[in-house]
Amino acid sequence: MTSGASATLTSSGVYYARSTGAWILNSGTVAFTSFDHSGTAGLNLGGTGTKSVRNSTFYRNRYEMPDGSGGGQVYIGPYATNATVEDNTIDGADWQTGYSNINNCYPPQWPNTVPQAVYGIEVETGSVNNYLYSNDVKRNTGAGININSASGLTISGYLLSQCGYCYPRYVHDNTGYNPPFGNATDGIWFVGASQGISLNGILSRYNTGHSVSVWPGTGGYGWLGNHCLLPTYTTSMAFVYPYPLSTTTCP
Repeated sequence: MTSGASATLTSSGVYYARSTGAWILNSGTVAFTSFDHSGTAGLNLGGTGTKSVRNSTFYRNRYEMPDGSGGGQVYIGPYATNATVEDNTIDGADWQTGYSNINNCYPPQWPNTVPQAVYGIEVETGSVNNYLYSNDVKRNTGAGININSASGLTISGYLLSQCGYCYPRYVHDNTGYNPPFGNATDGIWFVGASQGISLNGILSRYNTGHSVSVWPGTGGYGWLGNHCLLPTYTTSMAFVYPYPLSTTTCP
């Protein structure tokens, strides 16, 4: 399904698409829908219209990776705005491409390509004013949530849009190492300069790497705290780098 105007996809199933399962290129609503084994992203969100993705499940999407690049099961594209992704389950099922063929097709540049990891949610360069609330993001071999030079992004483990600090869900058990970078898999991974970021009650634990990783040169202005990284969680002690500082208090 591709939408350039407005679309609604509810109570449906999108299974084994050879490319992306569904595209919303302006505005639309996705709810109570399952995305399973799409070759690339399960869902691609673009454009400036209002987009809502809620109460849906994503399972082992981007399992073919024909472009030879790691990426997200839910993809918020470059310069996309006004997307709310909330109350979804995004399960990578510990999938990572290897050197062998998938669906009788060799990975790109085989046999020289490195294995590629899957992200749960990917937020791309130039995206503005998007919201990620209360998503269960688990078992991805790349970061649970990967952010690349975004602005005006709010992330919370709580369902802030519906009932405030309620219905907690975690970014958790994302395990492995993230080729071609070679770093341990983080719960939330910021790469590239981002600004206007609100981490409002982050719930991230039991990932191979850090709960929240902020790479050098990533910090912009307008970062807000209240990260809710409890020291009892095994990988939640601190950010990789000291800016912005983490806290250990929860709402």
